[in-house]
Amino acid sequence: MVKLILSFFILSLIFFGFSLKKANAAIIDSCDTTTGWHVSGTATSPTLDSVIFKEGTASINMGRSGAAGSYYRNVAPFNGTDKSVYVWLYVANTSGFLSVNFRVGSATNVNCGYVKPLGLGQLVYGWNLLSFPIATGQIYCSPDITNLNFLAFTIGYGGPVTSGSLKMDDWDIQTTVTGQVNILASVDPSLTLTLTSAACNLGTFDSANLKTCSYGAEVSTNGSSGYTSFIKSDGNLRNATNSIANVSSGNVTAATESYGLSTTKDSQTISQINDADSDTYYTQADCTSLDNQNSTAMTASALTTSDQTFASSSGPIAADSTYLCHAVTITGTTPAGAYSQLVTITVVGNF
Repeated sequence: MVKLILSFFILSLIFFGFSLKKANAAIIDSCDTTTGWHVSGTATSPTLDSVIFKEGTASINMGRSGAAGSYYRNVAPFNGTDKSVYVWLYVANTSGFLSVNFRVGSATNVNCGYVKPLGLGQLVYGWNLLSFPIATGQIYCSPDITNLNFLAFTIGYGGPVTSGSLKMDDWDIQTTVTGQVNILASVDPSLTLTLTSAACNLGTFDSANLKTCSYGAEVSTNGSSGYTSFIKSDGNLRNATNSIANVSSGNVTAATESYGLSTTKDSQTISQINDADSDTYYTQADCTSLDNQNSTAMTASALTTSDQTFASSSGPIAADSTYLCHAVTITGTTPAGAYSQLVTITVVGNF
């Protein structure tokens, strides 16, 4: 099976200058009064701005005199499951701070809850509608999402921030609507076979020496379980009246009548060629080394009219080369004549 895996990420989006809130949004604090809002750190006392506001009748001015400050308050408990939180933030200038974060929680601690941090690069001058699905926020102090009753807005570390440089307005929650898209894709199966030659010439037989010839089979496939290569013959190496005896002892040996095949791959039905050139590798060079000599026999299997494996892979592979080596020896009584055989190579992709 061919698979294409696509990864998707849920993004928390920040929208600037316009509202995406729906009719089902529930107000948890209108910011039309400072009642209930408290400060920590060097945050300045909250005041109302009835001129620059986004919802209702006013917004709340924020600032600080030192390095850090937060605004927080208790609200009526609400269930944040499958909900998103929204708050408007007005930015008059960015002097004195590097970031802000807002949160909802169930513990009266400005550092706890479901938190959304924002850097300056995520804010614009004027009104910014900040939001995030509550369950996706950074979690501190094990809040209970089913019983949230605390809001907090923190001005990140920096220096003094003039009161009114930042304003907040209208904390809301609304049901989060999600959807899923099933992405389907496919990769077409691919399998190629390239033979280095369409003929293998053993030359003139010699009763004193082995005669060999070889050719390569290169396979590429994206099959998840690779491929398997097979070879079979149309009969013996023969002419109209006679045939050469197939190898029976596992070796083609000089001064005996014997014909067989080996492969450079291991763990196949066809025997792997012996390391004739003693370089510890099994290659086409071993077949060449065995030609026209009588001191070394060639490990070989008999070709039959049934498929036998000579190469394979367990997974996708590109340009996997295997060499096949045919070898023959004769005796002084082997009948003269021209001998031939047709072999068929089949490659199966394991998809």
